Amino acid sequence: GSFLVGEWKRPNESISRGQQFLLESLSRMPKVLVAIIEGDTDDGMVVNRVQIMHPVKGMVEWGETVDSLKDLIRQWYDRAERNR
Repeated sequence: GSFLVGEWKRPNESISRGQQFLLESLSRMPKVLVAIIEGDTDDGMVVNRVQIMHPVKGMVEWGETVDSLKDLIRQWYDRAERNR
């Protein structure tokens, strides 16, 4: 019943208006977390920035490394398991 939506963008790649609308709508749903990850997976995984799309606060900075993304996933999973 919980969902983690991750949208990968390359550095300086923007989110289209339609995609922005969709992701904001998803972020307002209960038990849905939307993360915007700047980086790529061309040659391994590179993470430059991780943000959470919060329904009230807007974009919230989470971190700037692969480890910060892994931490986000772990925390989301732990919360999803507790709220089953």
